[in-house]
Amino acid sequence: MCFYSGNVAYRKTASQVSYTWGDKFPADRAVDGNVDQWRSHEHCALPDRGQGTNAWWQVDLEGIFDILRVEIYSGNNKCKPRYFGSQCQFECQCRAGETCNDVTGKCPSDCPNKLWGVGCLLSSDNYYNDPRGTNYMGKFAHARTDVRCIPWIDQEKHTKFPDGGRTEAANYCRNPDGYINTWCYYNSGLNWAHCKLDNKCTYETIGH
Repeated sequence: MCFYSGNVAYRKTASQVSYTWGDKFPADRAVDGNVDQWRSHEHCALPDRGQGTNAWWQVDLEGIFDILRVEIYSGNNKCKPRYFGSQCQFECQCRAGETCNDVTGKCPSDCPNKLWGVGCLLSSDNYYNDPRGTNYMGKFAHARTDVRCIPWIDQEKHTKFPDGGRTEAANYCRNPDGYINTWCYYNSGLNWAHCKLDNKCTYETIGH
């Protein structure tokens, strides 16, 4: 992974799940502005191959930005055309069968009628795509008790989030353990409760 110097990630603090061959390929190599793709030159970040689909890399942008494009210069395990997501679990519904970005889900053109959002997958204001909400990636963050959820980053035992990891899940309602519904922690993680998401999705739709 490498970012050019004009990117908002340039020289920001980066981290990754693990390292390959000691510290030869640390996370900050991906934000140093060098786009040399040759692994032997040791210019890019490279996590341990043994991580498989659990591998992650992240960068602290030190602010909030609208990310319009993510360019990966070199990488394996890319999603097949028309699929995106941390596990390639979402199929985009772009206009005229266009192929979306396999990382962000962004479609090249506008969405077909009555569809909107990332990958043009959304068709109503409040729903999620399965009865348990395991793929829910909305930003609702209140439990049924009407208290605000706390960040998942404080709960290291949970790792399976549809948006990639605890950092991306923030304090939003999620279902990382396949329980009966979306839920979250509150009160400094001492308590948890189901979320106030009552509407269900139609088949093969996602969002909030």
